[in-house]
Amino acid sequence: MRFPFLRRWSNPCPGRPGQRFRDRYERHRRRTTPYRWLGRLLRLFLALVCFVIGLVLAFVPGPAIVFFFLAGALVASDWRWAAGLLDWTEVRIRRVARWAARRWRRLPTAGRVLLLLAGAALSVASTYSFYLLVRR
Repeated sequence: MRFPFLRRWSNPCPGRPGQRFRDRYERHRRRTTPYRWLGRLLRLFLALVCFVIGLVLAFVPGPAIVFFFLAGALVASDWRWAAGLLDWTEVRIRRVARWAARRWRRLPTAGRVLLLLAGAALSVASTYSFYLLVRR
């Protein structure tokens, strides 16, 4: 590897899919620091900020889902139910992504181009609709 310092960043969530968020929760629970409540409060605040950014981006084409998962990961560090929910969701998303990748590979080039054009048209239409809604 040419950049050894990147090795730590190669997998931000180590662990088995379906178990990694609960493992992270357990690691945070075992950590004892004098101001643990301050870190918990800060993570909750950051999760709320990420959630609000995700809500704004949900109505404007953009990476809203990234902010929702980031908010979920921050909450999952402190609440076991959120960690379990994210583990369950990750397994289902991976299953759907594998299915979509198989379908994509089977499509001919013309089908892929048509799907990309349809997606771009939907994006433009939703952006224009949002613009008309906000303009009023």
